[in-house]
Amino acid sequence: MKSLDFGRYALTSCVAVAMVAGCGGSQPPSGAPGAIPQSRAIATHADHGGSWMLPEAKREKLIYATSADLVSAYTTSGKLVGNLQVQGAKGLCSDSNGDVFIPDNGPIYEYAHGGTEPIATLNGPSGYYSAYGCAVDPMTGNLAVTDFSHHFGASGNVAIYQHASGNPPTFSSAAIAFYVYCGYDNQGNLFVDGMKTSRGNGYLAELPSGGNALLSIALNKAIERPSAVQWDGQEIAVGDSYNHVVYQLSIAGSQGNVIGTTKFKGWEKGHGIIQFWVSGDSILIPFTAHHEPLSLGTWAYPAGGSPKNKFRLHFGVPGGVTISVAPSS
Repeated sequence: MKSLDFGRYALTSCVAVAMVAGCGGSQPPSGAPGAIPQSRAIATHADHGGSWMLPEAKREKLIYATSADLVSAYTTSGKLVGNLQVQGAKGLCSDSNGDVFIPDNGPIYEYAHGGTEPIATLNGPSGYYSAYGCAVDPMTGNLAVTDFSHHFGASGNVAIYQHASGNPPTFSSAAIAFYVYCGYDNQGNLFVDGMKTSRGNGYLAELPSGGNALLSIALNKAIERPSAVQWDGQEIAVGDSYNHVVYQLSIAGSQGNVIGTTKFKGWEKGHGIIQFWVSGDSILIPFTAHHEPLSLGTWAYPAGGSPKNKFRLHFGVPGGVTISVAPSS
């Protein structure tokens, strides 16, 4: 099998595993993420007792992929090298050191590359709120975490943990109630997408680097079901899960224009894009093809078309994905 072709991209993507059912409003949320004592504490959580990693995992570039209660690590050639027992993991992100951040409904766990126990834990939202996705600012190391509310009439928000620690300020927009995906560009601007209602079209907002408010971005094309957001090296890429496409957006002030579209073949209609990861001229997506098991595939980017290669995943539904690079020795 050919190895998947991925470069050393620091994280810029924040994602979610599935859309929330129910309705949302525009009121501010009744709860928001907070910090645990000592900012980032070493976690000793019973759910992680079954985690394991092969010794070679620490030396390899790894692909982390989620299911409902498991995060699995693979080499780029498709070999399973470890599992992390994390209940409720959704979106994934990683930093330039290879540390992987895993929102787990409430808490956000940080794992070292190839590690089996969290090296730090941040308190996330509580009550009716669930942490969903995350992204790390390549300029500052700040961690953005999106959340949404299960409660009728309450909106989610995005929290920014300074240097991935501390008590985060939160930001929200009247245009978005369900915050699920986000990604930083190469200048530290954060882009967040979501929906006004659980079944509405997608909206996009920006938190400029150093800014104190989310600004709405008007799009010249409707996104029917927003998917992951990532800087692709040139533009902001935003997925439309319903239509199986990734759009390349040119952002100028409060206007976002679609300047390119990547279309994909090779998977079953109805199983949309949950999270993707762009690296150079390839894009990685968990997907389900007709009468085939769940797979992780790579497509040419931005050309799309049929997958260049794929390997089988060890769980049943498409979820989140990120790439973790081995730390430099």
